[in-house]
Formats: sequence, structure tokens, C-alpha cells
Amino acid sequence: LMKHENSLNRIHFLRKMITLRRSIKDYKKCAGKLLCVFSLSIIMQLFRIAIYYTASLAVNVEINYQYFIIFTPIVVLISMLPISLAGIGLREGSFVYFYSKIGVSPHAAFAISALVSLMVVVSSLPGGAILAMKGLVLKKADGIASDNVVTAKDDVS
Repeated sequence: LMKHENSLNRIHFLRKMITLRRSIKDYKKCAGKLLCVFSLSIIMQLFRIAIYYTASLAVNVEINYQYFIIFTPIVVLISMLPISLAGIGLREGSFVYFYSKIGVSPHAAFAISALVSLMVVVSSLPGGAILAMKGLVLKKADGIASDNVVTAKDDVS
């Protein structure tokens, strides 16, 4: 029975690999779009690096820009691990770990990371408020619409 189970698992794996290969071949048709998306993602990461660098200047810690180019993508990747809520703690811990290796005090490294996290939260608040209000308006409109629906049970006249 185990021999057959291993064979079935191997066949399932091969099917997945064939599907993956077909998907990759489909992307060859969109090479220009892929290049555009890749370029935009690089620009986004450069902006993220600049934000961390600016935050370091805001807390009076001068760190060579090259370290941000090296460490920021690693910190972002670590903070994306699904073991914490929105990367809280992972981001700060990894920031402290990497930057303390180059002589930055743990307090300063934590302050930089926390400042950037705070900036993200504060800059997201207006959008969250708009989304919440829009959601309330949609719920209210949906409630009004469902009140106006006449069902066969209601229409007995």
C-alpha cells in the first residue's frame, strides 16, 4: 500500500510541476508587462529604503545608505512571515539585530523601525476612515434596499 501511495504522491507532484511550467510559459506572452511590474517593484523598494534612511536621520542616527540597501529588503522579507500580526515585532527585532551588527545601538535601531511603523499607521488613517464611512454608507443603502423588497409572503393583498 505504501508503494502505491508514494507513486500517487509522485504523480500528483508531477501534475503540479506541469501546471507550473504551463503557467510560466503563459507569462512569456506578457514579458513587457512583467518587466514594467518588476521595475515598479524596484522603485517601490527604493522608496521604502529612502523612508528608513530618512527616519534614521530624523532620530539623529547617521548610517551609511548602503546598509539600508542591504538590510531593508531582508527586514521586509522577514516581516512578511506569517507568524505575527502585520509583522509587528519581527520588523523591529530584525531591524535591531541587523543594525546592531554594524554598530548602531539597539535603542536607535528600534526607534527607526518604530518611527517608520508609526508613519505607516498614521498615513493609513485617512484611507481607513474613508473606507469605514463608505462601508457604513453601503450598509445603510443595502438596508434601505432590502426594506423596499417585496416578497411573495408580504404581498397577500
